[in-house]
Amino acid sequence: MRLTAVTAVCVLLVSAAWAEPDSVTLRLRHQAGQTLRYRASVSGTGSISLLDEQQPITLRGRFTRVERTLSQVGPDTWEVRVTVEDPSLIFRAGEEEQTLTMRVPPLTQVVDDRGGVSEVRGWDAAQAEPNAPGMGDAVRPLLGLIQDEGLPERAVAPGEKWTAKAKLKMPDGAERELERRFEFVGFQDLAGTPCAEIRSVADIPVQRQLPANAMGLQVSLVGVQHIESASLFAYQQGMLVRQRTDINLDLKTSTVLSPETPDATVPGAISLRVKVALDLEP
Repeated sequence: MRLTAVTAVCVLLVSAAWAEPDSVTLRLRHQAGQTLRYRASVSGTGSISLLDEQQPITLRGRFTRVERTLSQVGPDTWEVRVTVEDPSLIFRAGEEEQTLTMRVPPLTQVVDDRGGVSEVRGWDAAQAEPNAPGMGDAVRPLLGLIQDEGLPERAVAPGEKWTAKAKLKMPDGAERELERRFEFVGFQDLAGTPCAEIRSVADIPVQRQLPANAMGLQVSLVGVQHIESASLFAYQQGMLVRQRTDINLDLKTSTVLSPETPDATVPGAISLRVKVALDLEP
């Protein structure tokens, strides 16, 4: 009988310790010198169309995303260096397979405690344009170089929604305003760590003209990139611990075959569906 009573007390204590709060304030908790390492895997399928021909495409790969907090630069604001280690992305179109050419130097971001990125330094040196036209627009978000968490200003309860906006300078020099829609789905326990499950949706317009290649071909891209993410945020530790992201890229292409005839274009399309899994290393 005594053991039963002790067990009952232990169960009550454990239940109280892990009781879900009615609401929670979501904030990042940076510390100078802190390093977070995330393992990532990528897989994708789609197609490239040119005239009446269509080729299936696949994308697979892995990399490690490393965040190191350098210093605090203001109230609740830090400098964070983001690096990508061992990026391996393999692109296959039809029967041809290529390893995507990637040079990803470190980026330094100024980040606040809600995850808002106000400044990014290092884009000028970043070159991540793979061999296939338009794939660079898909690859950059895969690497998670800019991770704007968009945490809400106030405490939120499960079921609440909010919107966050970020204005960022992209590698092509253009400034884009990214609007993401968030929902706090509920609480979840991840191996003993209390987490908030957050889902987000964003649509990013794509409009680019790629430099002419050695054959004189010049490709223009117009379309949209739809991104949906499901994240687990450890609110007691103040850090992202898991993220699953679906990226849908739909582009219309226009190819100029010769600079002498700029009005003679060939239409085409790129469609790509990509899944990215990101997990914090122990």
